[in-house]
Amino acid sequence: MRTSFNIPAPRLGRPAARGLRARIAALRTNTAGETIVEALVSMLIVSVAFVMLCTAIVSAANVNAKLDNQDTAFVVDASATPNAAQVTINHADPDADDANVAVDVYTSADENHYVYYTVNSDTGGN
Repeated sequence: MRTSFNIPAPRLGRPAARGLRARIAALRTNTAGETIVEALVSMLIVSVAFVMLCTAIVSAANVNAKLDNQDTAFVVDASATPNAAQVTINHADPDADDANVAVDVYTSADENHYVYYTVNSDTGGN
């Protein structure tokens, strides 16, 4: 069994300069890094993500505009003349009394012809 060890001899000269030269030489011969294909693929991924984000923003704006148009259809037109009507509320319990409420019925003038009503302000309902 061998018990001797090889101990390297001390280097002479300037060790800091020698280490720096070795690092610069290693960097010159290093071939690791991005290739043009990798750079183009990463640019393609960023471009696709940007287009998807822009499409989502435009779609959200379109949906918002459609919902705004539908929301205005439910606003009561002050110039519309209401039709008086009576709403009867029937209880599921046969022993309970039914309720009758006087209402004003409005019909929207758009293509959907929404029908909505308000409690008649003269009678207030009973």
